[in-house]
Amino acid sequence: MNHENGSENLFTRVNELLLTGEFAEAEQLLDEPLSGVSSGEAILSWTRLKVLQGQTVTAAKRVWPLMEACPTDPYYLLAAAEIMLEESSFTPEGFTGLFDWVRQCAGGSPDVLAKIGFAATMRGHWSYGMRFFLEALRVKEELKLKITGTEVLILFWKRNRASLHSHLVDLECVDGRLRGDTFDDLPLEVIVRTIYILVTAKLEGGIPEAWPVALRLACNHREISKAWREENLVPLFSRFCFNWIGIETTGGTRSGPWTSN
Repeated sequence: MNHENGSENLFTRVNELLLTGEFAEAEQLLDEPLSGVSSGEAILSWTRLKVLQGQTVTAAKRVWPLMEACPTDPYYLLAAAEIMLEESSFTPEGFTGLFDWVRQCAGGSPDVLAKIGFAATMRGHWSYGMRFFLEALRVKEELKLKITGTEVLILFWKRNRASLHSHLVDLECVDGRLRGDTFDDLPLEVIVRTIYILVTAKLEGGIPEAWPVALRLACNHREISKAWREENLVPLFSRFCFNWIGIETTGGTRSGPWTSN
């Protein structure tokens, strides 16, 4: 499935390399961003690289002083969370408390919210992490509405509040599923609706962190994997996400990536 809409960022480019074990290439990609005054995203990406390489001590030596200097920087907090999750075991409550702490410092940034969503879902906390992707997309839509006055996703209409809340509750059946686990035994509707939100976040909200999460879900479900490869997700979206599909403009015209209008 094509994912050209929504630009990639350093974090997702590094993540693609980490997934395929291309650590040297990831180091090279990070050389320039880390050579001067490091961006928070670069530090976070570098920390994930070091954690995967088993170098948490090296990561900590760089991240802790940054946190001491900037204790409310959400990217440094996310980097610290990566280290702590590698070094210690957390209860579900401890896990959510860790990222709720980061959220408090996010200042409503959709970029930070998306990275929290990524960190949580990729660790199997699906019902918790998807809330952050929805929040990031909602912030993007509200900003778009403020600037242009158009294109409010039907997904966020008042009439869909109950179905969105219900979906997040239903997602609890996915909690605990990690990379390589099958999703074939789970309700098809729950997986399709989750992928719809993630794909919409990427294509409509320009949130690149949503794409690898959607890909993981799709690849671990036989029926959805086939539809993904054939770029034929629309029938599944029409079947399970009909009330969420489309965009409403101020002129009253319904349009969007999943409609024929």
